[in-house]
Amino acid sequence: KIIQEGYNASGYHDCIVYFTFVPNPTKTKNILNFHIIENERYKIDTIVYYGLENLDNETKIKINEIEKIKKGTPFSESEIYSEINKINLILLDNGYFYAKYEILPIVVNDKEFNDSITVLFTPGIRQKIKSIKYIDSLRNQNEIVQSLKDKLVEIKEGDWFSIRKLQNSLNNLNVLGVFESVQIDTSSIFDAITDSTLSFIVRTNYKKQKEWSVGLFLNNTQINNFINFGVEGSVFHRNWGGAAQFGNVYANLQAKNVSRILSGAKSEFEGQIGLRVFQPLVWELENMRISLSGGFYYSYTTINQLFNISSWNFPLRIPIKLTNETYLNQIILDFNFEFQNPVNFLDVQNSLNNDDEPTGNNDYLIRYWQSYNLYQTLYFYLNDPGYKFLTSNSFGLTLIGDSRNHPFSPTNGDYF
Repeated sequence: KIIQEGYNASGYHDCIVYFTFVPNPTKTKNILNFHIIENERYKIDTIVYYGLENLDNETKIKINEIEKIKKGTPFSESEIYSEINKINLILLDNGYFYAKYEILPIVVNDKEFNDSITVLFTPGIRQKIKSIKYIDSLRNQNEIVQSLKDKLVEIKEGDWFSIRKLQNSLNNLNVLGVFESVQIDTSSIFDAITDSTLSFIVRTNYKKQKEWSVGLFLNNTQINNFINFGVEGSVFHRNWGGAAQFGNVYANLQAKNVSRILSGAKSEFEGQIGLRVFQPLVWELENMRISLSGGFYYSYTTINQLFNISSWNFPLRIPIKLTNETYLNQIILDFNFEFQNPVNFLDVQNSLNNDDEPTGNNDYLIRYWQSYNLYQTLYFYLNDPGYKFLTSNSFGLTLIGDSRNHPFSPTNGDYF
């Protein structure tokens, strides 16, 4: 039955499907064979859309551009539904809030092997947005400033209703990370709904914004089979400036290879402290929204129980969001600036000059001399004439296409 339904949906209305069981002489099993007689594939005789006669000219032009099914086209249920849904989406995207459709029973001509399809559209009266109000469930959290919410809600007062702008507005608010839930629905609480206007309410439910954590950790690094122990803490805020600015401060300290510490031998330590901030909307330029994130991280670590390395890192990211109407809708620029300094290199060098050769197994000695050569080159570079502010910098470019209908729980669309 499923096979026959699939053929019927592709225009083979007279398809015959049956099956037989054939015994397998070499095994105690039967072979199931399906027999399919496709017969003639039906074609489209007529496909008529009623109810679109009184649309505005702009919407009519958009619908005419996507009408591809013509007389003589092989019948395909999926292609027919695709075109009908595209037409209804154009209606919903151009003010026809109440748009819906009904497909009448298909008239099948089994003598000419063709089908006639009739679709009744009910677009309703075209609707404009009369007002947009906000109802916030703050839960004792900092409120997002009104100007930011107005910028992120793409549908504006006085616009024709647009289902696409409505969904984009929901996505824009959700990605802020400040709300547990966002809903946009029609309501007559503040302004009465008329036969040609809609009033919307944006309902937001805030999540907890400030959190902190302190903890101990114990881990094992597989590359050298060290057991490491440490303590870490962090504080972050999702809306410290009132415009969904994210801020995070963290610090950690760890001792590498705990077994060496317990035995009284010289070990390695590493300490880090960092700050990260993110501003979701810095600048608007036509159809582009520009964000900014950055951070500053400082670390002091011991390498091979010998070299003390002081370093800082300054990553900067500029996400540029483009319109969702294009296949490419986001550009990300990444800059990274780093400075490293082997603060005790002279001490290590002096110990070698005093015939204090390193001892250990072969793997350790290989790592030791690799580190020594690396930090020797870095030390000479830093002590050349002139001020050295950076030891490395990098630039990255990322292009993203995202047509998903929801950033967290999509039901359709693509992402690359």
